[in-house]
Amino acid sequence: MQAVQRLIRKRPCSACNQPFWYPRALCPFCGSPETE
Repeated sequence: MQAVQRLIRKRPCSACNQPFWYPRALCPFCGSPETE
């Protein structure tokens, strides 16, 4: 069985510009859904 590798990076929120670990539906800092 092979493991599936997924690249998880920090991306900035489009509303508050705070970086957070992606993927998320909402920014953990401001709650905005504008996450890219």
